[in-house]
Order: sequence, then C-alpha cells, then structure tokens
Amino acid sequence: MDILKRFLKEYEKEDGKMPGDDIIDMRVLDGLLPNEEITPEEVLLPARKEALKQMRKRDVVLIIQDQTSMNYGKSRLIQEIYDIKKPGNEWMQVHGLLAIAEDKTPIGLVGGYVWKRRRRSRDKRRQTKRMRTSITSGKNKYWLQGYRDALELARSLPETTPVMVGNRNMDIHPLWQLWQRCPEPKPHILVQVNQSLSRKTISGELLSEVLHDTPWEGKVTLEIQRNRKDVSVRPDLRYKKIELAPHGPTSIKKVKRHKPLVCWLVEVKENHPPTHVKKPLHWFLLTTFPVENLNDAQRVATWYTRRRMIDAYFRVLKTACREDIRDFRLDHRPRIALALDMIIAWRIFHMTFFGRNNPHLPCTVSFSEAEWRVIYHLKQRPIPPQPPTVGELLIDLASLGGFFPHKTNQPGFLTLWRGFLYALPAIKLYTLLH
Repeated sequence: MDILKRFLKEYEKEDGKMPGDDIIDMRVLDGLLPNEEITPEEVLLPARKEALKQMRKRDVVLIIQDQTSMNYGKSRLIQEIYDIKKPGNEWMQVHGLLAIAEDKTPIGLVGGYVWKRRRRSRDKRRQTKRMRTSITSGKNKYWLQGYRDALELARSLPETTPVMVGNRNMDIHPLWQLWQRCPEPKPHILVQVNQSLSRKTISGELLSEVLHDTPWEGKVTLEIQRNRKDVSVRPDLRYKKIELAPHGPTSIKKVKRHKPLVCWLVEVKENHPPTHVKKPLHWFLLTTFPVENLNDAQRVATWYTRRRMIDAYFRVLKTACREDIRDFRLDHRPRIALALDMIIAWRIFHMTFFGRNNPHLPCTVSFSEAEWRVIYHLKQRPIPPQPPTVGELLIDLASLGGFFPHKTNQPGFLTLWRGFLYALPAIKLYTLLH
C-alpha cells in the first residue's frame, strides 16, 4: 500500500490534472518505481485479498475474465519523447479478472496480467508454426492462468460457488481439459461457443446442430447493449445435456482412452426480432453448471450478460486513467504503473456501478466518513445529521468534476474520477487534522 500512496502523490501534482496530460507527468511516472523485484501480480495481491473477503459473503460469484490491447505509438507526444520511428506498433496486452455478484454488484479485482504483445511476422511459414503452438502459449496461456487463480479462490471458499464467465476467445480445448483434471471444489465454466473450432459431441454432431430437434422451453428477459444503447430483449431458450468428444480427430480408440466431458448446451435466440434489428441475438452457451430446468437455463443466460461489465472496466482503465497515451516500451516500471492504474480504475468502476445499482443505501458502504464530509464541505453545504445515500453523494462528487445533474442522466466514471482527484488533497488534510 506504500507503493500505491506514492503513486497517488504523483497523481495529485499538477493541480489535479489527468495523468499523462503533459511531459512532466509521464517522466515522473517512468521513474516512479525503480525496484525491479516488484511484479504486477504482487501489486494486485492486496486487491485480491480484499475481494476474497467480500466473496465469502455470497453464494454465487461470477469471475469474469477478458483481455484488451492498447496501442501506445499513436500519440505524437510519445513519438517525440521516445523517438518512435514507426508509430502504431507499441502494443500492450492486459488480462483482467473481476468478481461480480449475480445482481451486478461489483465485488473486487481478483487478478490481472500485463505483457507486451509480439509483433506479427510477415513470413507465412512462421505464422503457421506460431498458430499451431500458440494454443497454450502467448495470450492463450493467460486464460489458463486465470482459471488456476480462480481454482485457488474456490478452494478457499467452500461455501461459495464461483463461475468463470468468458466470451468465445476463452473457449479453448486446454481450458476444458484443465477443468476435467482438477478435483473438487473447482469453479464452473460458462463460455460462448467458438463455432470456428467445429467442436463435436461423442456421436459426431456439431454443437450448432445438437438442439435442432429440441423444443423451445420458454423465454428470458435479458439486458443487452445494441447500437451502444442498453435495451431489454426476450429471447427463447432451450437446453440439453451433452458429452463433448476429445480434442482432435474423433476415433473409437481415442474416445475409449479419454473420458468425455459432460456439460450443458444452452441456446438463446431471438426468433421474432424487431424489423429494424440487423443482427438478432443468437448465443450458444456451453457450461459445466448443471442445467436441470428452465430456471437454471434462465439463470445461465443472465450470468452471461454480466460479461460486458469487464468491457466497462477496460473503458475506465483506458479513459479515466488515460492509459492510451502512456509509453510502455520500457520493460518493467510501466507495467507496475499499469497494475496500479488497474486498482485505481477498479475504485472508479466500483463507485459508478455500485451507485447505479444501490442508490438508496447509505454512503458509508462505499465511502469513509472523511470522504463524504469533505465532499459536503467542498460543495459548501451543511453537514447532515445522517450520512447521505450513495446516489446523492455520487452526484455531488461528479459535480466537482464537471457533471451537470439532470433527471435523465447519471454520472459517468470520467466525471467521478475528476471529482475524486479534486477532493483527494482535502480528504488527506481532513484525515490529518482529525
């Protein structure tokens, strides 16, 4: 936590400017952490321990993992400082794991990994060789490492059921083999089927053809994003218990030698979409969570809609913390800075979505007494006898960062971040005086 305090001190310089706004801030950031023995995983360890405490209070926890890439060679300022002759090739890859409750309440930052992406080779033979060997190396190995992290959490949470949720990129054969080898307790897997793999059952059927003869069981109400707007849809559902064939060419000898993977396939489809919708909703969800009835299928489909919350977290990391204009060509210290920004981005993400989902709770659930009192002082308002609600305090905090309250709009993470930066020096002064 001492590292995080030093990092926040550098953020407080320049009168609350956003990090990365000028050359001074970037040079201070590059020389922030000279200790090369510190790894990004060690920086994220306190956040992981805090998330573990909150996960013990839940019956079911969704562990969402995903990856994002950021290009640091597009900024002209970066090109001038570090003399980048070929802009557009400085890529960094970030792999994050978030713990989310069933009711969309953010729980904690479980883990994360940061690495520099290799440049693609122009030689076709090298590309083919890399594609053959990249299933357990490169960025794919972090999907497996993320599941191993969730496995450690599951062993320390005997009364909680963790479910790992991912998109079609997480649907890789080594992940299913790892799940099959691991003993209980272990987290369940919920992914969207990657149909490019042409995965088949023991009988030789493709997963997209298994449910053709199965009748539709019912409907489910889901909240999805369509054309950058949140909409509510009611697609149809059907499900079936299947046995997946082993990885590779299916043969009688291989099926006898390897134990088949028993899982459930859930199809979610808009059979009668609106006329203006060009791409109706159609998902094939593969899960190890037992789906015995319609309620279980509806529950699984709702869980998968929570996956887009990690996309919002990555937007916070890129926009609020201004990661897109940082330079990560150096090997070690910028990776530590990115790990610290992941913790700060989680605080902003938690404030934003927790306030939207629970606006009527007292603010002491998410804010300390010093924080909400300082915000009232900065707004030049009298201190109430009882703490305000989370929704009221978030509007006051965002108004310090440029938000204009209105009946229809809600404060976003960027205005909350600016307001928190504005109030942070006063919060520390209030803590010292009291």
